[in-house]
Amino acid sequence: KDHYLQRTQNSLNDMSELLEELLAYTRLGREVAAPIFESIDVYAAVWDMPNVVAELRTNISIDVQCQEITFVGMPRYFKRALQNLVTNAVRHANTHIWIRGVLETDRLLLVVEDDGVGIPESQRERIFEPFARLDESRTEKLGGAGLGLAIVERIMNLHGGEVAVDDSPQGGARFTLQFPMKALQ
Repeated sequence: KDHYLQRTQNSLNDMSELLEELLAYTRLGREVAAPIFESIDVYAAVWDMPNVVAELRTNISIDVQCQEITFVGMPRYFKRALQNLVTNAVRHANTHIWIRGVLETDRLLLVVEDDGVGIPESQRERIFEPFARLDESRTEKLGGAGLGLAIVERIMNLHGGEVAVDDSPQGGARFTLQFPMKALQ
């Protein structure tokens, strides 16, 4: 009896997460008349990610590098984009994840890499489509609704930035968020 109750609870949790992702994706797709940009402590956001990793998988090691950076953006969405990339990395990494925050002259770069199998070049545009899954059997084991990267892309559009994916020198995928630097108005 407890087994069935647990399975039902897990199904309800999965449905709740899917609904939350759908709402976030839809909300981000609507015109934002006057987005509210605030100061964001990038250093604190990046250094919070080891906690996210530890909650998801205890057998993953993580390297974090980030300068003391203050960025002007939408704090809730900024953190969501970073967290979605880290969650993806946790799902696909073999043993290790790397996260870097780097301030360049006119942009902020957030880089998330893993040592997993990577993403074939032919599939790199498709992964940003809603509900895209590269390998159905693998995705079932790893969870996720296929909305995380589509949400990241919408968040980057709201910030006037870009998300890119390529091969990591570590063997897996490397995602780079490029935010233009803005001043508070």
